[in-house]
Amino acid sequence: MTRTKSIQERLAEFAEETRQEAAGLPDGKERDELLKKVQRAETASEIETWRNPPELPPKLRAQIFEARRNRTRPTSFRSPSSFLSLAAIGD
Repeated sequence: MTRTKSIQERLAEFAEETRQEAAGLPDGKERDELLKKVQRAETASEIETWRNPPELPPKLRAQIFEARRNRTRPTSFRSPSSFLSLAAIGD
């Protein structure tokens, strides 16, 4: 199954539709619940943007996606110990 819209687009659409639905309701519990859903959708969209920033190069983004799927570390990531060894070489 191929999705044509990103998660951020789907969340934005849901938030807008739910916000419009809430605007048509009087103050009360049902309206408050809908507005909470809007807030959760907006927060989820922000978190997804943090997890997968659009400015990442496509190759690195693909490696991160694959690593998350396999629960491993992307090959382009270095361990902290490799940075320490590189720092020692520079001295």
